[in-house]
Amino acid sequence: MKLTPELVDEGSMTSHPFDQNLDQAIESTTFGDVSIIGFQTGSLLDESLVRALESKALNAAVTVERPKLVVDFDGVVHLTSAALGALLTIRREIEGRQGQLVLAGLSPAIDEVFDIACLRPVFDFAIDRSAAIDLCQA
Repeated sequence: MKLTPELVDEGSMTSHPFDQNLDQAIESTTFGDVSIIGFQTGSLLDESLVRALESKALNAAVTVERPKLVVDFDGVVHLTSAALGALLTIRREIEGRQGQLVLAGLSPAIDEVFDIACLRPVFDFAIDRSAAIDLCQA
């Protein structure tokens, strides 16, 4: 069975169970000088969740001179094109501050979305959170 990319059009966004408390849906931690954002949900379909991702990431990026950020997609199987747009905005801010953004833990379906959108050369990728942290600290 061939997996198809799970990029969902924003017009089909549905209410997300974490709408009431986005802090439960997005995990934000640090490991040394590396900020890490992860998800407690399998999909980034809700616009408010995408905005929360962008907000947390940009807040982490502007608090240090050369930000190092890992966005861990472990367990995420759906995302919207708005999420891709948010990642491009985050990347632009981090690179403008001479930092580094690494995307980790992509499922095969999400990985294929980056290929189809021709975004593979734009981002740094790691197999998992640990490898992403190592890449940031290299």
